Amino acid sequence: MNNLKKYEVNTRYNLKIIWSYLMKYKWLVVALFFVVVSIELIAFFDNFLFKFLIDKATAFSDGLVSQNEFFEFLVLMIGIFFLLRGIGNGALWFLNIRLFNHLEGRFMNQLEKDSFWHILNLSYRYHINKKTGSIISQFTRGVSKIESMLDAIYFNFFPVIIRIILSVSVIIYFDVATALALLIMVVLFVSYGIWLTNKQKTPQNEANYQEDILKQNLSDVFLNIETVKYFGKERRTQTYFANLSGKLKKARLKFWGYFSWYIAVQSVIIIGGISVIIYLSFSSFLSGKISLGSITLIYVAIWKLLPYLYGLMHGYRQFVRSNVDVSALLEIFKERNEVVDIPEAKNLKVKKGEIEYKKVFFSYPQTRGEAF
Repeated sequence: MNNLKKYEVNTRYNLKIIWSYLMKYKWLVVALFFVVVSIELIAFFDNFLFKFLIDKATAFSDGLVSQNEFFEFLVLMIGIFFLLRGIGNGALWFLNIRLFNHLEGRFMNQLEKDSFWHILNLSYRYHINKKTGSIISQFTRGVSKIESMLDAIYFNFFPVIIRIILSVSVIIYFDVATALALLIMVVLFVSYGIWLTNKQKTPQNEANYQEDILKQNLSDVFLNIETVKYFGKERRTQTYFANLSGKLKKARLKFWGYFSWYIAVQSVIIIGGISVIIYLSFSSFLSGKISLGSITLIYVAIWKLLPYLYGLMHGYRQFVRSNVDVSALLEIFKERNEVVDIPEAKNLKVKKGEIEYKKVFFSYPQTRGEAF
């Protein structure tokens, strides 16, 4: 479909534009970076609390620790857990959401104003060659999807990258083979998800194209409803609209159909990876290389990591879909105005606008051939 070329996604260009806007709020970006790192460090630290608690419980079972000592240690661990995860983590998340809302709100507001001003100042030739419904669709969809795009980057990319680094690094300290198996599972999971999601770009482009055509038709019909009514073309208009709607349905089903493959294959990757991890970790335990507390730490870290992995892929799919939707808006910034001022031109101040006609003629040659 040749018309889809205008919907080709230039991710590098889109990210460049997004980065230029983010740099307008550097202090917010830096503050959010340190906040999200702090949140992930605190969230990961409770894995060590469970390890220490299991090791102390094992020592108590073996008679190496008295009941009072174990109880005091238990109260200490609960207190630390409450302070870190309850108070500290809660305060950081409050700050996190507040700061991110400010960043996202300012970003979207500035993009709305800039894109509107840019479109408004393009030459009249640009506007007469574009469908009004298409421009409105690209503008509203693009600005709204910026929110989804930023959410995916901040909530699904950064925290997962930090959590993967922490998980693999800590598990390497206790058991290299288990950490290697976890790393391979993560790489396979993410690689397949990215590959399949990238294959969805073309079907999504097609779905967006068909949706814009449908919206153009809606705009044309309801802006010219008098003509439809006057000539009694309701049935014909409905038939044409139904045809466009059917094409959009096919495009959407093709786009949505990839998700079933995503779920099936990634489930096999996760279950296969965990099976190998169970074998390797308990083999090390039986050989005396790691303790029961270390086993607990490994599995708590892995089970906490799994939702992050699915969240990463959900965020990537959301990023790709939003990137496609945002692209149509950001590409408008490449449009250049055909009417430009000469160097050092003065600003015009129009007080009383008027239209002056010079040497304009028209006639009706079929009748008298008189000019007016």
